[in-house]
Amino acid sequence: MAKKRGRGKLRVVSRHGRFPFQTGIVTAGLMRRGLNMEQAFDVSRQLRQRLFQREEITTAELGQELGDLLDELGVVVPQSPRVAEPELLQVRTAHRVQAFPRHVLLRDLAATGLDIAAGIALSNEVEFNLRRLGHLIVPQTLVDAEILRLVSQRCDQRYARRYRLIHWLRVVDTPVVILIGGATGTGKTTLAMELAFRLGIRVALSTDMIRETMRTILSAELVPGLHDHSFRGMLQGGQLLSDARERVLAGFRQQASQVAVGISGAINRARRENTHLIIEGTHLVPPFDRYLIGNSGFRAAGFVLTIQEQNLHRIRFPARAVRERRRDPSVYLESFQAVRWIHDYL
Repeated sequence: MAKKRGRGKLRVVSRHGRFPFQTGIVTAGLMRRGLNMEQAFDVSRQLRQRLFQREEITTAELGQELGDLLDELGVVVPQSPRVAEPELLQVRTAHRVQAFPRHVLLRDLAATGLDIAAGIALSNEVEFNLRRLGHLIVPQTLVDAEILRLVSQRCDQRYARRYRLIHWLRVVDTPVVILIGGATGTGKTTLAMELAFRLGIRVALSTDMIRETMRTILSAELVPGLHDHSFRGMLQGGQLLSDARERVLAGFRQQASQVAVGISGAINRARRENTHLIIEGTHLVPPFDRYLIGNSGFRAAGFVLTIQEQNLHRIRFPARAVRERRRDPSVYLESFQAVRWIHDYL
């Protein structure tokens, strides 16, 4: 049964979970069933007022309440959706006119941390409010302002803050470079891919790929350390160190220094092409400004991932091998102490 409430937002309980009640979803559903925009909006607004004292309501109860309200208002709504679709809403950007980018909006809202149901409800409400203006072509600035207004109004401020960041990445006129460092197995690649998708950044590189490219140019005879794993890089020139930890770190520092040339080159290319860029990899050693020398004209942020508990770090390698079958976990587990030395060094 539905619960009474004093304050707070009404939640709709379905078999998929609990979601905020949104007039936009009700309005869109009524429009699909044949009501015009003004009728649908008026009914959904009255339904919200009707349910003001409730804290939770099931989808079955919500359907019953909507049916009762329609009967009281004398509004006849066909049971099946009408075939005719509303005219296409379009958005004018700086470069072109395109269909209302619902898929991009949903991705951006998901990036803020909103669940799918809340994102769909907000996108429906944004589109509905824009249609009420009476124009089928609206400027992008108006779309952005309406999205931010609704996110700020409907959601916790932390979601609005994240959306402002995502929107800023869309409009900033200088490239943004994100550097993600950390030892092998700390989750750098996973995080980089998630950030690239959610922030709409099209280019994401790993320092392993940069190193692999350099290998094709520089032979193992010339730079042997570049051709081995970062956690067991060989010192060039046959240098010998008796301390195992110092030997590992010296080889790692040497390889990181060699790969740094390629990292700086990739950043410089992104600057020239005015493209946002994410680079992740073990070879990114703080301070990160060492890769930015002579590369002005962009904004950069960098951080290092860590796993403080060694056992949690160790069990990630077998788990990763399930997803990436070409990565033999034994290679990393046999050298796990070296991996941890580099982890603590970073």
